[in-house]
Amino acid sequence: MLGGVIVGAASVAACALFPSLDGLSGDGGASGDAGIDVTTNDAMADAPADSMFDAAETTTTDAGASFSCANSDAAFCDDFDDSDASTFAKWPKTITFGGGTVTRIASDASSPFAVEFTVPGSDGGVVQANLQHAFISGPTTFARYAFDLRVVKYPTVGSFNIAPVALTGSTTTGAVDAIALKATTAPNFVEQIETDAGSSTVPHALSLKPVQGAWTHVRIEWTIAGSTITAHVYFGTTDVSGAVVLDPSSAFTSTPEITAGVSFEAASTNGAIIDVDNVTFEMK
Repeated sequence: MLGGVIVGAASVAACALFPSLDGLSGDGGASGDAGIDVTTNDAMADAPADSMFDAAETTTTDAGASFSCANSDAAFCDDFDDSDASTFAKWPKTITFGGGTVTRIASDASSPFAVEFTVPGSDGGVVQANLQHAFISGPTTFARYAFDLRVVKYPTVGSFNIAPVALTGSTTTGAVDAIALKATTAPNFVEQIETDAGSSTVPHALSLKPVQGAWTHVRIEWTIAGSTITAHVYFGTTDVSGAVVLDPSSAFTSTPEITAGVSFEAASTNGAIIDVDNVTFEMK
Protein backbone atom coordinates (compact mmCIF):
# COMPACT_ATOMS: atom_id res chain seq x y z
CA MET A 1 0.00 0.00 0.00
CA LEU A 2 1.65 3.31 1.11
CA GLY A 3 5.21 4.48 0.58
CA GLY A 4 7.29 6.62 -1.75
CA VAL A 5 9.46 9.71 -1.71
CA ILE A 6 7.15 12.71 -1.73
CA VAL A 7 8.50 15.25 -4.18
CA GLY A 8 5.55 17.62 -4.34
CA ALA A 9 1.80 17.92 -4.47
CA ALA A 10 0.13 15.75 -7.07
CA SER A 11 3.50 14.40 -8.11
CA VAL A 12 4.29 10.95 -9.40
CA ALA A 13 5.80 8.89 -6.60
CA ALA A 14 9.03 7.04 -7.08
CA CYS A 15 7.33 4.04 -5.54
CA ALA A 16 4.10 3.31 -3.73
CA LEU A 17 3.46 4.72 -0.27
CA PHE A 18 2.97 1.12 0.71
CA PRO A 19 5.05 -0.68 -1.93
CA SER A 20 3.82 -3.95 -3.32
CA LEU A 21 5.77 -7.03 -2.31
CA ASP A 22 4.72 -8.93 -5.41
CA GLY A 23 7.65 -10.58 -7.09
CA LEU A 24 10.05 -10.08 -4.19
CA SER A 25 11.81 -13.18 -3.03
CA GLY A 26 12.00 -14.30 0.57
CA ASP A 27 15.73 -14.93 0.68
CA GLY A 28 16.72 -11.29 1.10
CA GLY A 29 18.91 -11.29 -1.97
CA ALA A 30 22.68 -11.30 -2.13
CA SER A 31 23.02 -8.72 0.64
CA GLY A 32 21.85 -11.24 3.18
CA ASP A 33 19.16 -8.94 4.58
CA ALA A 34 16.07 -10.55 6.04
CA GLY A 35 13.55 -11.47 3.38
CA ILE A 36 9.79 -11.08 3.46
CA ASP A 37 7.90 -12.77 6.24
CA VAL A 38 4.11 -12.73 5.89
CA THR A 39 2.15 -14.48 8.61
CA THR A 40 -1.57 -14.94 7.96
CA ASN A 41 -4.38 -15.77 10.34
CA ASP A 42 -7.20 -17.16 8.19
CA ALA A 43 -9.35 -17.87 11.23
CA MET A 44 -9.63 -14.16 12.02
CA ALA A 45 -13.30 -13.09 12.27
CA ASP A 46 -14.28 -9.59 11.19
CA ALA A 47 -16.76 -7.08 12.62
CA PRO A 48 -19.78 -5.83 10.67
CA ALA A 49 -20.03 -2.24 9.48
CA ASP A 50 -23.02 -1.51 11.69
CA SER A 51 -21.01 -1.87 14.89
CA MET A 52 -22.16 0.82 17.31
CA PHE A 53 -20.47 4.18 16.98
CA ASP A 54 -20.14 6.38 20.05
CA ALA A 55 -19.71 10.06 19.23
CA ALA A 56 -18.51 10.65 22.78
CA GLU A 57 -15.34 8.73 21.92
CA THR A 58 -15.66 6.14 24.66
CA THR A 59 -13.60 3.81 22.49
CA THR A 60 -10.62 6.16 22.41
CA THR A 61 -8.48 7.55 25.16
CA ASP A 62 -5.64 9.95 25.85
CA ALA A 63 -2.31 8.17 25.93
CA GLY A 64 -1.49 6.91 29.39
CA ALA A 65 -5.12 6.60 30.51
CA SER A 66 -6.69 3.27 31.39
CA PHE A 67 -7.96 1.50 28.27
CA SER A 68 -9.42 -1.90 27.57
CA CYS A 69 -11.02 -3.34 24.46
CA ALA A 70 -13.46 -5.05 26.81
CA ASN A 71 -15.11 -1.64 27.17
CA SER A 72 -15.02 -0.76 23.46
CA ASP A 73 -17.78 -1.11 20.89
CA ALA A 74 -15.61 -0.11 17.93
CA ALA A 75 -15.77 -2.13 14.72
CA PHE A 76 -12.17 -3.11 15.47
CA CYS A 77 -10.14 -2.87 18.68
CA ASP A 78 -6.80 -4.25 19.79
CA ASP A 79 -5.09 -3.31 23.04
CA PHE A 80 -2.52 -6.09 22.45
CA ASP A 81 -3.27 -7.57 25.85
CA ASP A 82 -4.00 -11.09 24.60
CA SER A 83 -3.10 -13.94 26.89
CA ASP A 84 -0.82 -15.35 24.19
CA ALA A 85 1.76 -12.60 23.82
CA SER A 86 3.56 -14.32 20.94
CA THR A 87 0.86 -13.81 18.29
CA PHE A 88 -1.39 -11.06 16.90
CA ALA A 89 -4.66 -12.91 16.45
CA LYS A 90 -6.73 -9.85 15.49
CA TRP A 91 -4.50 -9.05 12.52
CA PRO A 92 -4.73 -11.51 9.61
CA LYS A 93 -1.31 -10.47 8.30
CA THR A 94 1.99 -9.73 10.02
CA ILE A 95 4.48 -8.39 7.47
CA THR A 96 8.21 -7.88 7.97
CA PHE A 97 10.68 -7.16 5.20
CA GLY A 98 14.21 -5.83 4.84
CA GLY A 99 15.06 -6.53 8.48
CA GLY A 100 11.89 -5.03 9.99
CA THR A 101 10.53 -6.61 13.18
CA VAL A 102 7.19 -6.70 15.00
CA THR A 103 7.41 -7.47 18.73
CA ARG A 104 4.99 -7.39 21.64
CA ILE A 105 6.44 -5.36 24.55
CA ALA A 106 5.45 -4.21 28.03
CA SER A 107 3.27 -1.08 27.86
CA ASP A 108 3.10 1.95 30.10
CA ALA A 109 0.32 3.39 27.92
CA SER A 110 -2.08 0.70 29.16
CA SER A 111 -0.67 -2.46 30.68
CA PRO A 112 0.27 -5.15 30.11
CA PHE A 113 1.27 -5.04 26.43
CA ALA A 114 1.88 -2.84 23.39
CA VAL A 115 3.59 -3.65 20.08
CA GLU A 116 6.92 -2.33 18.82
CA PHE A 117 7.80 -1.90 15.15
CA THR A 118 11.48 -1.60 14.23
CA VAL A 119 12.95 -0.87 10.80
CA PRO A 120 16.69 -0.68 10.08
CA GLY A 121 18.32 1.76 7.71
CA SER A 122 17.27 1.61 4.06
CA ASP A 123 19.46 1.82 0.95
CA GLY A 124 16.38 2.17 -1.23
CA GLY A 125 15.06 -1.37 -0.90
CA VAL A 126 11.68 -2.28 0.58
CA VAL A 127 11.61 -2.10 4.38
CA GLN A 128 8.40 -2.88 6.27
CA ALA A 129 7.22 -3.89 9.74
CA ASN A 130 3.47 -3.87 10.16
CA LEU A 131 0.19 -5.59 10.94
CA GLN A 132 -2.75 -5.53 8.50
CA HIS A 133 -6.49 -5.99 8.94
CA ALA A 134 -9.07 -5.86 6.12
CA PHE A 135 -12.80 -5.37 6.73
CA ILE A 136 -15.71 -7.13 5.07
CA SER A 137 -17.82 -3.95 5.01
CA GLY A 138 -17.07 -0.25 5.10
CA PRO A 139 -18.34 3.15 6.30
CA THR A 140 -20.95 5.30 4.55
CA THR A 141 -20.78 8.58 6.52
CA PHE A 142 -17.85 8.51 8.96
CA ALA A 143 -14.69 6.60 9.91
CA ARG A 144 -12.12 7.03 12.65
CA TYR A 145 -8.74 5.29 13.03
CA ALA A 146 -7.15 5.89 16.44
CA PHE A 147 -4.12 4.60 18.30
CA ASP A 148 -1.54 5.54 20.90
CA LEU A 149 1.87 6.20 19.34
CA ARG A 150 5.33 6.55 20.86
CA VAL A 151 8.25 7.33 18.56
CA VAL A 152 11.14 5.59 20.29
CA LYS A 153 13.65 6.54 17.59
CA TYR A 154 13.37 9.05 14.79
CA PRO A 155 15.88 8.68 11.95
CA THR A 156 18.46 11.45 11.79
CA VAL A 157 17.92 11.60 8.02
CA GLY A 158 15.00 10.60 5.84
CA SER A 159 11.37 9.73 6.56
CA PHE A 160 9.03 6.78 7.08
CA ASN A 161 5.29 6.19 6.75
CA ILE A 162 3.00 4.82 9.43
CA ALA A 163 -0.64 3.76 9.83
CA PRO A 164 -1.82 3.66 6.22
CA VAL A 165 -5.51 3.13 5.56
CA ALA A 166 -6.55 1.76 2.17
CA LEU A 167 -9.96 3.30 1.60
CA THR A 168 -10.75 0.77 -1.10
CA GLY A 169 -8.94 -2.19 0.40
CA SER A 170 -6.76 -2.32 -2.71
CA THR A 171 -3.09 -1.42 -2.94
CA THR A 172 -3.11 -1.29 -6.74
CA THR A 173 -6.19 0.82 -7.51
CA GLY A 174 -7.95 3.40 -5.36
CA ALA A 175 -6.79 5.64 -2.50
CA VAL A 176 -4.52 5.15 0.50
CA ASP A 177 -3.98 7.70 3.30
CA ALA A 178 -1.05 7.66 5.73
CA ILE A 179 1.14 9.77 8.03
CA ALA A 180 4.74 10.43 6.96
CA LEU A 181 7.08 11.05 9.90
CA LYS A 182 10.33 12.87 9.13
CA ALA A 183 13.75 13.11 10.72
CA THR A 184 13.95 16.85 11.34
CA THR A 185 10.79 18.52 10.02
CA ALA A 186 7.05 18.38 10.67
CA PRO A 187 5.16 15.31 9.40
CA ASN A 188 2.70 15.09 6.52
CA PHE A 189 -0.70 13.53 6.04
CA VAL A 190 -0.29 11.89 2.65
CA GLU A 191 -2.86 10.88 0.07
CA GLN A 192 -1.86 8.35 -2.53
CA ILE A 193 -4.01 7.68 -5.57
CA GLU A 194 -3.33 4.39 -7.34
CA THR A 195 -4.46 3.83 -10.92
CA ASP A 196 -3.54 1.46 -13.71
CA ALA A 197 -1.37 4.28 -15.10
CA GLY A 198 0.64 4.65 -11.89
CA SER A 199 0.45 6.45 -8.56
CA SER A 200 0.45 10.06 -7.41
CA THR A 201 0.94 11.46 -3.92
CA VAL A 202 -0.39 14.63 -2.33
CA PRO A 203 1.21 15.68 0.99
CA HIS A 204 -0.54 17.91 3.52
CA ALA A 205 1.67 19.47 6.20
CA LEU A 206 0.82 18.77 9.85
CA SER A 207 1.41 21.51 12.42
CA LEU A 208 3.01 19.36 15.13
CA LYS A 209 5.49 16.51 15.37
CA PRO A 210 5.02 13.70 17.91
CA VAL A 211 7.53 14.12 20.75
CA GLN A 212 10.13 11.38 20.79
CA GLY A 213 9.79 9.11 23.80
CA ALA A 214 6.28 10.30 24.77
CA TRP A 215 2.92 8.71 24.04
CA THR A 216 0.71 10.66 21.61
CA HIS A 217 -2.91 9.75 20.97
CA VAL A 218 -3.43 9.88 17.18
CA ARG A 219 -6.80 10.08 15.46
CA ILE A 220 -7.49 10.17 11.74
CA GLU A 221 -11.13 10.95 10.93
CA TRP A 222 -12.97 10.91 7.61
CA THR A 223 -16.38 12.54 7.07
CA ILE A 224 -18.15 11.20 3.99
CA ALA A 225 -20.77 13.39 2.26
CA GLY A 226 -21.69 11.85 -1.05
CA SER A 227 -18.60 11.89 -3.25
CA THR A 228 -16.73 14.31 -0.96
CA ILE A 229 -14.48 12.98 1.81
CA THR A 230 -12.94 15.39 4.33
CA ALA A 231 -10.15 14.19 6.61
CA HIS A 232 -8.74 15.53 9.90
CA VAL A 233 -5.67 14.37 11.82
CA TYR A 234 -5.49 14.94 15.58
CA PHE A 235 -2.54 14.58 17.95
CA GLY A 236 -4.21 14.44 21.34
CA THR A 237 -6.98 17.05 21.21
CA THR A 238 -5.17 19.24 18.66
CA ASP A 239 -6.32 19.26 15.04
CA VAL A 240 -2.90 19.23 13.36
CA SER A 241 -4.16 19.04 9.77
CA GLY A 242 -7.20 21.26 9.50
CA ALA A 243 -9.84 20.13 7.04
CA VAL A 244 -8.31 18.13 4.18
CA VAL A 245 -10.68 17.54 1.27
CA LEU A 246 -9.44 14.37 -0.38
CA ASP A 247 -8.84 13.95 -4.08
CA PRO A 248 -12.22 13.52 -5.86
CA SER A 249 -11.24 10.02 -6.92
CA SER A 250 -10.94 8.91 -3.28
CA ALA A 251 -13.78 6.76 -1.98
CA PHE A 252 -14.38 4.24 0.76
CA THR A 253 -15.62 0.88 -0.48
CA SER A 254 -16.93 -2.18 1.32
CA THR A 255 -13.44 -3.53 2.02
CA PRO A 256 -11.18 -0.88 3.63
CA GLU A 257 -7.92 -2.04 5.19
CA ILE A 258 -6.00 -0.64 8.17
CA THR A 259 -2.31 -1.07 8.91
CA ALA A 260 -0.48 -0.63 12.21
CA GLY A 261 3.25 -0.02 12.03
CA VAL A 262 5.72 1.08 9.37
CA SER A 263 4.68 0.63 5.75
CA PHE A 264 7.55 2.41 4.02
CA GLU A 265 10.99 3.87 4.65
CA ALA A 266 12.53 6.33 2.20
CA ALA A 267 15.94 5.68 0.67
CA SER A 268 18.88 6.71 2.92
CA THR A 269 16.68 6.78 6.02
CA ASN A 270 18.75 5.39 8.88
CA GLY A 271 16.14 3.44 10.82
CA ALA A 272 13.21 4.07 13.14
CA ILE A 273 11.37 2.49 16.06
CA ILE A 274 7.75 3.13 17.06
CA ASP A 275 5.48 1.66 19.74
CA VAL A 276 1.71 1.36 19.20
CA ASP A 277 -1.08 0.53 21.63
CA ASN A 278 -4.88 0.72 21.88
CA VAL A 279 -5.83 0.59 18.20
CA THR A 280 -9.47 1.23 17.27
CA PHE A 281 -11.31 1.65 13.98
CA GLU A 282 -14.86 3.00 14.11
CA MET A 283 -17.28 3.55 11.27
CA LYS A 284 -20.88 4.32 10.56
